[in-house]
Amino acid sequence: MTKENLIASNLSEVFFNRFFSDWKDLSVGDFLDYLGSKMDQLITFTELEKKINSGKKLSIKFGIDPTGPDVHLGHLLPIFVLDNFKKQDIKSILLLVILQP
Repeated sequence: MTKENLIASNLSEVFFNRFFSDWKDLSVGDFLDYLGSKMDQLITFTELEKKINSGKKLSIKFGIDPTGPDVHLGHLLPIFVLDNFKKQDIKSILLLVILQP
């Protein structure tokens, strides 16, 4: 499918910018800025292990706008991961939020 065909099918500009851009030249700082804009908190596996072993009640959240222009089947993976955390008795919260323009 060409870019012109995709544009003709009324998909969002956001999707095109992500889909057709080459991320190989993106600096580490720019990539981390991008990730940071998508996440509230990012921790290492070592930090996660310490938190799980601390005995404190933990919670993990994943939020998505199901009507968003760039939602795809790949968004199921974090939902499945939430279920894995739930099986470890970690409070798992799935936020479905419809953002109005």
